[in-house]
Amino acid sequence: MHRQSIWLLLLVASLAQAEVRIESVTLYRDAGGEPGAEVASFELTDLKQHFLIRLSELKLGQHQFQVRFLAKETTQGDNVEVAKVDLEALIANQISTHVELPREWPLGRYQLEVRMDGKAIGRHDYIISPPWSEQSVGAWTLYGDDGAENATAEVLESFPSTQRTLHFEAQTNGYIARNIELRWRLGTAEGEEIVVIPQAIDSAAEVFNTVTAKVSLPQDWPPGSYVISLSEGERELGQKSFQVVDVSPREGRE
Repeated sequence: MHRQSIWLLLLVASLAQAEVRIESVTLYRDAGGEPGAEVASFELTDLKQHFLIRLSELKLGQHQFQVRFLAKETTQGDNVEVAKVDLEALIANQISTHVELPREWPLGRYQLEVRMDGKAIGRHDYIISPPWSEQSVGAWTLYGDDGAENATAEVLESFPSTQRTLHFEAQTNGYIARNIELRWRLGTAEGEEIVVIPQAIDSAAEVFNTVTAKVSLPQDWPPGSYVISLSEGERELGQKSFQVVDVSPREGRE
């Protein structure tokens, strides 16, 4: 065989290997130990989770594959390896595998990584979370303002009346659904509505379970009791009562 022919074969083999990548990943809920219904994400109670990973065509050679599962950003830690599965051969360029915990999964972002002959050829992120229809706001935070309508890192128990822009943060107990419209409502404790603020969560939103809003007045806020709430349609996810405290100077005050 001529050197040129050998070189061409090596080049073709190298290109074929370079083309190997993840084409798609499908998630399945467990059904008696076997893949069941296809899902877009897993719930915390899906202890056993199934994956079908489709790779681009392999034309030449025998390769070793490994799938690593990583807890990328979760309530129990970040960048923690959960499991890894070794495979000697593939059937029809597909990897069918699963991962399992003996207890509920921590809420968060996860990632699977496919490695071929020790090198990563692709990654896929997925979510483990309570379903959106069952979520609620579990934590509210009030923030200070820098005077230019930007939230500071200062966490407040109540707002001073001289802070004209009020900053709110609502944290749900799960991954917020995409392509929905949330609604913030601010009113007095007596039920008088002050403002309603729509907030769209589109398919490209970077939020996980935290959303923010701000409300401004051109003058100091009247001291008193207020309520902020967050809803989707007719479903209220939660509400928070708070105080605006009078800190304005008064005549005769030393």
